[in-house]
Amino acid sequence: MAHNLKWDDLQIVLAVAQHRSLSGAARQIGVNHATILRRIEAMENNIGAQLFDRPPGGYRLRAEAQEVLSSLQSIAETIDRVERSLTATRLETGGSFRLTTTDSIANLLLPRHLEAFRRAKPDVHVELIVSNMPLDMTRPEAEITLRPARAIPKGMQGQRAASMSFGVFSSRAYLADNRSSDPVDHRWIGVAPPLTRSPVGHWQDRRLLHPPSIRTDSFMTVAELVAAGGGLAMLPTFVGRAIPDLVAADQFPDREETGVWVATHPDLAVLPQIAELVSFFASSIASDADTLA
Repeated sequence: MAHNLKWDDLQIVLAVAQHRSLSGAARQIGVNHATILRRIEAMENNIGAQLFDRPPGGYRLRAEAQEVLSSLQSIAETIDRVERSLTATRLETGGSFRLTTTDSIANLLLPRHLEAFRRAKPDVHVELIVSNMPLDMTRPEAEITLRPARAIPKGMQGQRAASMSFGVFSSRAYLADNRSSDPVDHRWIGVAPPLTRSPVGHWQDRRLLHPPSIRTDSFMTVAELVAAGGGLAMLPTFVGRAIPDLVAADQFPDREETGVWVATHPDLAVLPQIAELVSFFASSIASDADTLA
C-alpha cells in the first residue's frame, strides 16, 4: 500500500509523463536531471510498482498507470485555479506581482520602465523572473509575461505591444577582414533551444549550410561572442545596436520580424489590477517601438 505521498513527488510524475523525458520535466520543475530520476525511483519504491517504461528515447507511463495521469492532471488544474485565486486576493491588498521576460528585454529595455512603475506604484512590489524558456501560463509561474512571439501564446490574453526586428551583425574588426556575401565563408554564432523556436532559429536552419561554430540559449551571450570577434550572428536589432563595436553586416540584408506581447492568464485578465499592469507594460514597450523595429 502506498503511503506518505506528497504533491511535490506527484508533480514530478506528472511532468515526466507529459514531457516523456527527465530533462523536460527537470526544466519545468526547476531542478536537475538527477533529482528527477532519484525522486521517481524513490516513489516507485514507496508504492511498490513501476510507473514508467524506459524505452530508448524517453519515458512512457505504463498502461496500468494511465488513470493516475488523469487524476494528477485534474489535481494540478484545481491547484492552479486556487493559486490564481490567491493571486487575486494578494493584488487586491496592494502586495506584489511576478513579471517574466527574456534576458535581452530585461537587460536593455525594462530597467527604465520598472523605475517608472516604482515611482507610479511605490507600494506594489515586482518580482522579475528572467528566463528564455517558454512559460506555461496555465501554471502560476508569473502573473504577467512580456515576450516575443509571432502570435499570442495559446491560453493567454493580452496585447501585442510592438514589433521586433532581427538582422545580421558582426564586430567591426571581423567585418573589415571578411566581406564575402556567401554564408559558407564565415564563422557563425547561433542559437540553441529554446531559441531555436524563434525567427532566428528558423532562419539559421534555412540559411546556414553548416552548424554554427557556437550555439547558446541567450541573445545577450550571442551578441557578446560576436563582439569578441567570433563571427556573424542574426540578433534582435535592439540588441545588436546596444552592444559596443557591433555593426550591421550589410552584405547580409536578411531580415526577420516577430511581435512583442504583454499577456496574462484569462482568469487573471478580468482583475482590474492585472488589466492595469498589462496596459502599463504594453504602453511602455510601445514607446520602444522605434528601438525594437
